[in-house]
Amino acid sequence: MLIALYIALDRSSTSITSSPPSTRKGSFPEWTPLIILPSLDGLKSFYYLIKVRFFDNSTPTNLSIFYSSIYMAFVGSHFGMGLGNTIFIFLFFILGAVIGIHFKIISSTIIFLFIFIGSLFGQGNGTTLAVILFFILGLFVANKFKKYFAN
Repeated sequence: MLIALYIALDRSSTSITSSPPSTRKGSFPEWTPLIILPSLDGLKSFYYLIKVRFFDNSTPTNLSIFYSSIYMAFVGSHFGMGLGNTIFIFLFFILGAVIGIHFKIISSTIIFLFIFIGSLFGQGNGTTLAVILFFILGLFVANKFKKYFAN
């Protein structure tokens, strides 16, 4: 069963709330689906979603997002050639922003070190495979590190 989430954009403030369709209150014009259409409400909801998730954070979190985005762009440079390489760099930059939200600087540095070690192995496609494997291993170790020091 497909459950769509809807976003209510409060016109008097910048708050965003979401709920499943079964708990919606009000008429349809008050609730708009989270679909990016060339409408003002869709663009405003997308803008506030990105603003709240990525920019309205504490300074250490913003620094972690920036740091993770930069080293993940480095990872993206190991994939493809020409325009494909640029697309991978851009996609991995966005993935780095998401990783930066969940991991702080020390944990992100662990992931980066594993990726860097992986980039030293192989040539050509072998380097790509090593980077992916060491990235996954780095995520696992950083997650264990984060849980160990959280307790």
